[in-house]
Amino acid sequence: MTSRWAFVLGSVLIAIPVAIAAGTRRKRSIGDYSFEDDDDEDDDDDDEPYGGKLRKDDGDCLLLGKDHPLYKFGAYRVCLTASQKKTLFQNKSRKKLGCGVFACAYETSDPGKVVKFTRDAEDVAALLEAQKLGVVPKVYKTYELFNQGESVETGETKPVYALVVEKLRPFSPAEREVLDEQMFSVNDILSELKRDPEMSVAEACVGMTGNECDMITRQTIEAAQKLRANGINWDDIHSGNIGLDKKGDVKVLDLGITGTQLKKAPQILAGALKRLAKKRDVQPM
Repeated sequence: MTSRWAFVLGSVLIAIPVAIAAGTRRKRSIGDYSFEDDDDEDDDDDDEPYGGKLRKDDGDCLLLGKDHPLYKFGAYRVCLTASQKKTLFQNKSRKKLGCGVFACAYETSDPGKVVKFTRDAEDVAALLEAQKLGVVPKVYKTYELFNQGESVETGETKPVYALVVEKLRPFSPAEREVLDEQMFSVNDILSELKRDPEMSVAEACVGMTGNECDMITRQTIEAAQKLRANGINWDDIHSGNIGLDKKGDVKVLDLGITGTQLKKAPQILAGALKRLAKKRDVQPM
């Protein structure tokens, strides 16, 4: 009998610390943010949104960007205030549409618009500069977030821009596979057109590939020509960087590194922090 009670007591003494540890781990994963819990040295960061590595969009924080196949730019994250969420999404649920290396797009309450978050200032500048050309999505609003994005890997901070833009239809993986067979030659075709300005796009297509370009490839070439004629050197040309508008015309989704600089700073989307700062600046007469 004595040995039986000793066994029960020993089991209880072992179970208690195990239960406490499991409860602590569960508590850390059901709050507003979800953190990696591999190292107890990170416990001091539990109350800080940037205190651990987010595995996905979680709570008020968004995980933006993805790894480049050749260069390790890495993903980064930014946390939105309640005011920023209301301005950008009208407090509706966010659905991620897709991510590039520097940016991610989310649905909005308006079916014809998306919010694009990016840390690529040159892409923002080029989109704004190209509005009059009709070959990029319409940009309805441009903001810079007060709280910067932070690299998941290094902790380095970068400005993050939020753009409310026209929603385009991207191409499916199967469509992209077909398109990229022709897109592979687009830069060569553009070089040939630059060498001989009298040559038509159709002639350059046949001369460089032996075949006529399809409508999407032809419109992509024409869009690149218009951009370059206006000082925007769009070189990252592939099917993942274009989409179709409501009319079925090609528009450039992502201009990337073009050398274009912002001529006017976007409005700072600071929410409550900005309103509080304004109140403090107002002095009574």
